[in-house]
Amino acid sequence: MNALSLDLRERILAALLAGHKRADIAARFAVSESSVYRLHRQFKATQDLAPKKRPGRGHALPDAHLPALEALIQELIQEQTDPTGQSLLAAWQEQTGKRIGLSTMHRALQRVGRSYKKSAASPASGMKPSEKPSAKR
Repeated sequence: MNALSLDLRERILAALLAGHKRADIAARFAVSESSVYRLHRQFKATQDLAPKKRPGRGHALPDAHLPALEALIQELIQEQTDPTGQSLLAAWQEQTGKRIGLSTMHRALQRVGRSYKKSAASPASGMKPSEKPSAKR
């Protein structure tokens, strides 16, 4: 679920400071009472309403590396007519010295809007921009 917008957070806090009950505020803004409580507690502790950073590990291939990946893809397309996922992995490891998995590379390719040929046995389809982002399951 996405974080509440800063505007909504400000309106909730304004209602709290105006003396309205948490249950009424929650119903009015279509949020849970616990969200109203947590927002008020956060404001009292930090004087800030901004959403906190989401927990969890980041991408194995950060956004800062995506331009290098795109350049590598262009380079491989110049050299080969149809680079496979495995050849892309090998080229990435040779260029950066970092090993990543095929699934990680696939997710990075999706983030830059590309797809790749799955195996050398399948017919040539070429590395091309994706037409539609894949649906999340």
